[in-house]
Amino acid sequence: GKDGELSAKTVSDFVVVLNQVLEFAREQGYLEKSFKLVKPKKEEKEFTLMTRSELERFQEYLMQTPDHKKLGILLTTFTGIRVGELCALRLSDFDMDRKTFKIRHTLQRIKDTAPNAPTKTKIIIDTPKSEKSKREIPIPIPILEVIDQLKFTNPNAYVLTGTAKYIEPRVFSDILKKHLKEAGLQEVNPHLLRHSFATLALHEGFPLKELSEILGHSNEQFTIARYVHSNMQTKRESMDNFTSA
Repeated sequence: GKDGELSAKTVSDFVVVLNQVLEFAREQGYLEKSFKLVKPKKEEKEFTLMTRSELERFQEYLMQTPDHKKLGILLTTFTGIRVGELCALRLSDFDMDRKTFKIRHTLQRIKDTAPNAPTKTKIIIDTPKSEKSKREIPIPIPILEVIDQLKFTNPNAYVLTGTAKYIEPRVFSDILKKHLKEAGLQEVNPHLLRHSFATLALHEGFPLKELSEILGHSNEQFTIARYVHSNMQTKRESMDNFTSA
């Protein structure tokens, strides 16, 4: 590390070894009770949310030659849908008369604990864990236009493929990365697309209650705590407005 400091990984490795020594000492009767040293928290990676201009540039790129996978990315940029929800989304979840779609399922890869499981993990499609996650979202106008262009024939087809085959989150992340690179934009993961949508929506005055429901949050306070990020530009504008009042 810098200036002779140990990295978090090295410290964590030392803590594991020391805990093993402490436990051995307890077993041998040198310590009356068991206790453990706490590992240092992992340093969170820095990330940059997409700006409004970057998001619009990406949407423009995606709509030039739309396909099913690009439709999924567009849905994330316009509605902040979670990646597991997107991967489980079918055309039958869309109500074209009401111009809405419903979130009723989520797809994820989990550990397979079965004794004779052929692989360590498996894909499951299940209902969302919370009632708030089961929601109805208005379809943005650009999405309506793309759906019309793609001409789905099977109502049970997954939105990301147009067929009965699904795409899992890890694969979708790779697809997103590829399209961001082609559009000449910074790499972000699906969650950061959701994060960018939510943060921009709040900063631009999207009603909090409605945004919280669209995101599938348990309450409005969670939305504020999770997605409101102060920045120097906002601070400067607020200071100027305050001092010129």
